[in-house]
Amino acid sequence: MRYVGYILLLALFAYFLFVKPFLKLSLHLSDVGLGRGGFYVGEFWFQVDGWQGDVYFVGVKGLLLNPPSVKVKEARIIVVGLKPKPPKPFQYNFGPLLRRLQQKDVYIGALYVSVNSVPHKESYTVVVKDVFLKDGTIRSGDWSYLYILHQNSTDLMSILVDEAYLKEGKVYVEKATVTSDRYTFALRGVWNGMDGSFSIQGYVKGYTGTHVTVDDVKVRATGSFSYTHVRANIDLYCPMVFYKDIYYRNIYGKGEYLYLWHKENKLYGNLYWESSKALVNYDLHTRVMAVSFQHLPVYGGVWTGELVWHRKTGGLDLIAFSPYLMKDKVSLEGVQAHLSLEKGLGKFRLTSQKPTVDLSGDFYGNQAQGSVLLKDYLLQEGEFRSHLTWVGSWRKVGDTLYLWGDGKLTDPSYNTVNLPPVNFHLDLHGNTYNIFAQSEGLSLEGGGSLTDKSFKGNVFLKGFSLNTPSGVFRNLTGSMKVEWINGKGTLVGKITGNANFGTQEAFFDGHISIGNLSGNWEGLVQAHVGGSFGDGSVEARLHKNIWDFVYNIRGLGEGRGFYKPQEDLLTASGKVKVERSGFSLEGNYQLLSGKGTTHVRLKGEGSYWGARFPLLLSLERSNNGLKGYVEGFKIRKGVLWLDIGSIKLAEGGSLLWEGMKVSINSHMVLSVPEREGSYDLTNFTFRFPQLEFTGLLSGKGSLFYSKEKGISAYLNGRANLGSISDLVRSKLPAYVEGVVSFQLNYAGDLEVHLVSDGPLTVRSRFLGSYLQGPLDVTYKDRAVTGRWQLENGSSRLLMVLSGKDKNFAVRWYAKKIPVVYRLQNVFSSMLVDADGEVKTDLSSWYIKGEAKIGGSLYISKAPQGRKVPPPTWADKFHLDLKVSSYEPIRVQIPEGYILTRLKSSVSGTWRQPSYRVDLKLTGGELRYYGRRFVVRGGSFTLTDKERIMDLSIASSGPEYTTVIDLKGDPEFPKVIVRSEPPKDPKQVLADLLLGGGSGEGLISLNSALAASFPELGRLLESPGKLLGTEVRVNVSPQVGSSGEVGVRIRVSKELSQRAEVEYQQSTLKNPRETFGGAELKLIPQSSIGGRFYSDRSKEVRIRVKGKFDF
Repeated sequence: MRYVGYILLLALFAYFLFVKPFLKLSLHLSDVGLGRGGFYVGEFWFQVDGWQGDVYFVGVKGLLLNPPSVKVKEARIIVVGLKPKPPKPFQYNFGPLLRRLQQKDVYIGALYVSVNSVPHKESYTVVVKDVFLKDGTIRSGDWSYLYILHQNSTDLMSILVDEAYLKEGKVYVEKATVTSDRYTFALRGVWNGMDGSFSIQGYVKGYTGTHVTVDDVKVRATGSFSYTHVRANIDLYCPMVFYKDIYYRNIYGKGEYLYLWHKENKLYGNLYWESSKALVNYDLHTRVMAVSFQHLPVYGGVWTGELVWHRKTGGLDLIAFSPYLMKDKVSLEGVQAHLSLEKGLGKFRLTSQKPTVDLSGDFYGNQAQGSVLLKDYLLQEGEFRSHLTWVGSWRKVGDTLYLWGDGKLTDPSYNTVNLPPVNFHLDLHGNTYNIFAQSEGLSLEGGGSLTDKSFKGNVFLKGFSLNTPSGVFRNLTGSMKVEWINGKGTLVGKITGNANFGTQEAFFDGHISIGNLSGNWEGLVQAHVGGSFGDGSVEARLHKNIWDFVYNIRGLGEGRGFYKPQEDLLTASGKVKVERSGFSLEGNYQLLSGKGTTHVRLKGEGSYWGARFPLLLSLERSNNGLKGYVEGFKIRKGVLWLDIGSIKLAEGGSLLWEGMKVSINSHMVLSVPEREGSYDLTNFTFRFPQLEFTGLLSGKGSLFYSKEKGISAYLNGRANLGSISDLVRSKLPAYVEGVVSFQLNYAGDLEVHLVSDGPLTVRSRFLGSYLQGPLDVTYKDRAVTGRWQLENGSSRLLMVLSGKDKNFAVRWYAKKIPVVYRLQNVFSSMLVDADGEVKTDLSSWYIKGEAKIGGSLYISKAPQGRKVPPPTWADKFHLDLKVSSYEPIRVQIPEGYILTRLKSSVSGTWRQPSYRVDLKLTGGELRYYGRRFVVRGGSFTLTDKERIMDLSIASSGPEYTTVIDLKGDPEFPKVIVRSEPPKDPKQVLADLLLGGGSGEGLISLNSALAASFPELGRLLESPGKLLGTEVRVNVSPQVGSSGEVGVRIRVSKELSQRAEVEYQQSTLKNPRETFGGAELKLIPQSSIGGRFYSDRSKEVRIRVKGKFDF
């Protein structure tokens, strides 16, 4: 004990001599003793102020030294750094001490170590309780705690050492648990007195917030540590992160934690999940986190960008890009986002490339304001679709939003109905709004509340037009008053307008008055309709939410039905009566629709161009599909038979068509066998992928229909034109022999290619010989081109087809075409050179051409017959034709022949043509009254208004030449009989008639002379009255028995092959030279007859001719 006192005195001497003058040292020692139990200090502490500007405090309570055992009830070590310069790190090597302690038994009841830095506002404090060291084994009876204070943040870490020991101056921790309110880890490590290494395994607790849920994050880390650094390699795994409506699954991370004394304290690394990646760099000193991310799926986009978060100030900077953004009904492309936040004041901007969107603004607290620009934004709501352009401003105060600006709807449509563009102005103040919209022929004004879903305003129509798949509505005029609030309101108005349904036109004038103020819908809709299909009325009454409607439209039908909107049930029945350009349909229908099923049945009779056929169909549509049938039928039109098979539909989407047959005169032209197809009601399609047809038309094809693309068809085959012509050859003026290959494609646009397999042969009763040549016709892109060149010897005929859309033209060139024309009493044989063309827009036809002809014409009798007027559609044919002769045409008539030149033209329409025919007579020879007359010259002029004749013929005699001139109307010409040299006209006429023979012919001199000479007319009057005009007349001179000279006229007529009547009148005085009679042939070469003479005497004659053997 004496030596202990000496040591203490020596320490006090050194302190007061060397330390006290320089340092402020506080020392306390109490309750010191030495006994059998060892050296005991009740309390000992000392504090040093000013050593390098820092404060050090070391204190011990209840120290008991009893080698090799050391017990301490409580120990405290506190270091406080006061100077702003970085304090030097604690660098003491505890290795030697650990070696000595390894042989000791140590117990510490409580250990408190705190290292603090005032300038850096940080503190590290360790609290350890009940630590035992015996035989190198370390045990802890309670949790130890580490408090870390940095700036204004505090972290608490709890540590429980389960298994540790000292060996060779090192501390080995085999099992320890480290926890906090955020994580739990299992720890292993080794400390050699100044540094060491460790590994941890555990998890960071998950998080659940308003919009974010994070599962527990599994952590693995290995690293090293010392007084000046901590370095760790970290692996992370999180099963799931949920952000709003997005799940991020199986997130992996790999990074590093680095701590350098007063230099660095950061965590950085990479996170991976699916195709996303993020680079995180978090500085724990500055509390700034920087994140670079790629392909991050959030808010309907896949984002790539950078985020910087200032945890101290709450500041945030974000810039990101996504190739697309799809959120709810919003779809954007090329999206870029900017966001900045500083001290509660923020700015943001969101832009996209397609459509053009620019949304920007400022916000602070619960207030925000900015501007918005939309251009060509696709707006879709139900079946409504449009492109929206909007320029406006917005402001938000608390929960109230203010919005105002101008916009335009471009290319709007509802379902399949295209609507005109709409300009509008909108003001929104919280839940109250006002809107004004205007379009071509339409305007709307009004307002309401979003809270009670109300609107009150007016809709005005003035010349509004609307195109729908079922028809075109034009010139809609009227107004409607609308009031609506919380699902109740009224609609009152009047609308008039016109409508087109295909080729049918209609007009309507209606009143609307409906509402549901009492909770039940009540109202009335009345309309008068009319148009090309007929006139009628439609009336619909709404009572207790049930529509009861009736209609009666002449030309369409009549019926009645009921519709219950709440049950979506519709029933209707009535009569159908339709007549459309050659087609008519009359029958009864029934319709029932409700609960996802619609059934329609129609039974009646149809007619197409006079061919009648029964019609029966029954269809049922449900959620499972469509089923039913359309019954087949047969049509006969003249020689054409058409047999169309039934069509059956099944719910599975299968379609069965029993085929089709086309016959002419019971000969099969086309036969399509039974085929299976399919249909899809979802996309409204049906298809027959494989069609085959045989007969005179043979080939293969396919048929497809869809609502979007319409009908698509493909056909490839061959047609035997010769066999087809054989079936109807007697009905056609011409027919063609040969084979044509055809190919047809239709997919919205029609493509057709026709090409002959070798030359085609054309024969006609109007052609003197056949013509042959190849055919090639193509229709594509709504344009047609074609060429058909026919030849035979020196004859040439070329036809060129061209056109586009509905405008077509056929150009023809003809050279030496032999044309033969046969009629009952007319025959002609001509060679024709011509060129011209036919143009049409399918509504009118324009025929223009020039022809030069030469040849002969034979007329045995004047053409007779009833003139049939052209049909009404002949007004659509417009003519511009010119025909002339390149050489004199020989016209052969019963009395001889005439040579003439032709020049003619036709214009106007086929129904009312304007024509002119000029015939110049250049020669010829005619025989009248037994004499030969030469055509000196003349002309015929025929127009649609008049006919003029000027003909001069002459017959030479021994003393003079008889000349007859016929002028004026060919049917009633004026005759001038004269002679060269001049003679008395009566003498010339007497000499002419005394020559014998007949004056009849195609050009009748009898009629002409009778009209010009009254005395001759009276002579011919009696036979004409008796026998009519279709008689044989013979005028001849006569000499009586007394030498009297006169004229005899004998007229006869065959009533049949067996009966003949005759009449003869003479200028002689002999009564038996004037008589009437008849003759009847009984058997061949035998007859009976009789005569009645002018003196009333009679004569009966029986004539039998044959050989008699007596």
